[in-house]
Amino acid sequence: AGSLSGSVVSFDPQRDAALDAGSTQLVLQTAEGEPLAQCRATAGQPREFALCRAGGQYFGKIAQGSSADQFVLVTASRAELNFWGDFRKQCVSVTDPSGTLQAVTERCSADFDAKGSYYRVRVAPDTDVGLMVCSLLCIQHLSASR
Repeated sequence: AGSLSGSVVSFDPQRDAALDAGSTQLVLQTAEGEPLAQCRATAGQPREFALCRAGGQYFGKIAQGSSADQFVLVTASRAELNFWGDFRKQCVSVTDPSGTLQAVTERCSADFDAKGSYYRVRVAPDTDVGLMVCSLLCIQHLSASR
């Protein structure tokens, strides 16, 4: 895997759509098109996404939690992260089971597009940024489809 230092990371919701016709698939990739991670809607579970490594190996799943303002990521190794907050306003906190903050999001503006709607993700040291981005994109999709 190449370094992301100085690279633009893009999100391509259409890539490889033919592989899994009829379901949503998100691919996180570098500007050069190198896949970093994949997220796929889980068959038979309309409120769930499977998160996969770049090569397609299963990593975990993210699904609606016990309330409308919570999503839970459970990895194959049974590690858990809780995403909670106001998803419509992109004001979200991510915590581990002990309550330690792993990431937060907040709305922000961008100098290149004053009229656009953007949000910033801030992650704690040693937190997997790609995992946060993939999870938040899946949550954004799930929240929009309610």
